[in-house]
Amino acid sequence: MLTAITSVAPYARRAGKLAAVLLVLAASGIVRGQEETDPGRVLAVAAPITPDAAARLREAITDAIKRAGPQRGDRFFKIILDFNPDGRANRSRDFGTCYDLAKFLREKQGEGVRTIAYVHSEVTNHSVLPVLACAPQIVFSRSGELGEVIRDPSETLGPVERTAYEEIARDRFPLALVRKMYDRDLVVVRTNDPDGVHYRDARENKPGEPVLLAGTFRYKFDQAIDFGICERVPRETVADVAAAYKLGRVENETQPGKTAVAWLLTLDGPVDGGLRERFQRKVSKAISDKANVLFFVLRCHGGDSGAAADIAEIIEKLNKDRADNPIRTIAYVTDQASDTALFAALACDRIVMHPKASLGGFDKFIEANPGHADIVRKNLEELAARHSYPPQLVLALADGNARVYRVLPVRGGGSAQFISKADLDEDVARAGKAERQWKDAREVKTGDGKCLNLDAETARSYGLSVASVDDIGDVYQLEGLEASQVHDATRDRDWLEDLADFLRDPWTSVVLVMVGITCLILELKMPGVSLPGIIAAVCFVLFFWSHSQLNGQITWLALLLFVLGLLLIGLEVFVMPGVGVLGISGTVLVLGSLGLVAYGHWPHSNEEWIGLGKSIGPFGISVLGALVAAFLLARFLPNIPFANRLLLKPADEAGEFGEDSPATSSSSPDFSGLLGAVGVAATPLRPAGKVQFGDDFVDVVAEGGYVPPGTRVQVIEIEGNRIVVKEV
Repeated sequence: MLTAITSVAPYARRAGKLAAVLLVLAASGIVRGQEETDPGRVLAVAAPITPDAAARLREAITDAIKRAGPQRGDRFFKIILDFNPDGRANRSRDFGTCYDLAKFLREKQGEGVRTIAYVHSEVTNHSVLPVLACAPQIVFSRSGELGEVIRDPSETLGPVERTAYEEIARDRFPLALVRKMYDRDLVVVRTNDPDGVHYRDARENKPGEPVLLAGTFRYKFDQAIDFGICERVPRETVADVAAAYKLGRVENETQPGKTAVAWLLTLDGPVDGGLRERFQRKVSKAISDKANVLFFVLRCHGGDSGAAADIAEIIEKLNKDRADNPIRTIAYVTDQASDTALFAALACDRIVMHPKASLGGFDKFIEANPGHADIVRKNLEELAARHSYPPQLVLALADGNARVYRVLPVRGGGSAQFISKADLDEDVARAGKAERQWKDAREVKTGDGKCLNLDAETARSYGLSVASVDDIGDVYQLEGLEASQVHDATRDRDWLEDLADFLRDPWTSVVLVMVGITCLILELKMPGVSLPGIIAAVCFVLFFWSHSQLNGQITWLALLLFVLGLLLIGLEVFVMPGVGVLGISGTVLVLGSLGLVAYGHWPHSNEEWIGLGKSIGPFGISVLGALVAAFLLARFLPNIPFANRLLLKPADEAGEFGEDSPATSSSSPDFSGLLGAVGVAATPLRPAGKVQFGDDFVDVVAEGGYVPPGTRVQVIEIEGNRIVVKEV
């Protein structure tokens, strides 16, 4: 049976201690096998086959066999070798490496091991050798191709290499069929002798029917069946091959090599943009430190399904273009994880669970996020299929109306599989018309409206997890590591994260917005570049930056809306005063952008729009507080000693070197007589400008904002050189 005990961890072995730990776990019932499965392992063969990759593969096979121990009776330890990982063509021109690997595979078959080669894309050049070593257990998909050892017409195979191919294939295939893959001039004929059908080289001058003519050649599925090179049933996925050989669920096995560089990362709290951003940074840091083993402790739940899918994608992409240095991922699901934690767990190579942990149970999440239900189910089903988990079973974890049955194949043996009610009904309808495909159907999920929730033991028996252990230290032991070998990334606290967390606090955000708006109003009321403008800019930059760590791209949308809102307000104040629509629209955009940042994502349902409205509420209070604070500061700050120096005076009120101008010196004219006087705005008052009183032009500040030129105004207040007017 395929269990944690037979798992491959080809690095940092502590064989004696590890064996002892596993015996204890097995004795206590923590590690148990899955039903109806045989011992074995599924391993990917690097494409192309390199010396390092071949060495890791040999080590992985040796270690798996050692852990499985001697097999009883006629049972074999089965190793399925995927020669086209991720559908890539396997073309290795390294004869020595491929030949050594092929000899190794033949030797292991004499030690109670059965190797199965799976070909579902091109396998050419010398990558053909280890495939032939797995004979007669070679499985094709319909797109599989094998052969064409020599692709260049100008090349030929030397005598040593020819001998090697015949040595590996002898007693397994007709040698003429093997020679055809590297001898383009060979013509293969079929003869019917008294002892059966034989395939021979036409140059032997024996009568026969030509079946393969001269030219380069590779076997495709139909030809491979006709010549007896592969099994007669095509298998389209590695999971299908594993099921046919009773190996249960296929783990995406990687072989990081002898030296493990292991990191521990924790996903804690709601699954949102902030968790995704922090996770991405930690993973990037681990990779830059040459990590090849990553442990993920899952304590996360709820939040945003989009962020959960993004985290799964980050994990899935770890091994993209890393064939020579793969990264192994292990998820440890704690009893604090639920619903959306499933995304990260399914994306890993292996799932280990706490005895009190569970998988699934999306009822509360879907109730709170009804608009996300369909996309959650679609993403989970696709994620399960990519990682060889039963899609219908995983779908039931987020679909209360799903009905799922556990069945066994009628023909060919194989392990139990999970199918939907529709699939079962279709199979039952075959009775009398054709042979049924399934038998012994047992319902594991009824359509009772509640999402399936699997406890640790059930998840293990269904093949979703490999073991249940009490703490992360036991997970290390299962992987052949000790705690001292694992770098705990949770201890690498970044001061920028602390600052962002502080600034994202709801009260801190409200204060930042209130101070920013207050200073923005003061900057508009008091002309010239001054401290309030700088403070406003700093507050808004800090606000948007801190939330960009949490919400990613949505913050950029909010920032654009915020800037657009400020532009509309500016047009209302300085260009087209009195229109009203511009000012109202700008205010709505500013508040909406702040609420969108605080809420975290664009609403998808009525409930979420209500949630967005609630998130805007505190910022409305901030605006009101800012208006009151701006009024008080504008009125009293200029009269407060020392504090009034924080404000820069307009350029026409200050001398070239910052000295008081004649207008503000002791010899400046007395404007007290202008109180109550009526004049005409000679320039636009924005709010500062010039007003004509008789023959004199005087600098003034308008109350209430913009006043167009030619408007009659009256002086209502005089404070030193500061003359305040209003429109009359």
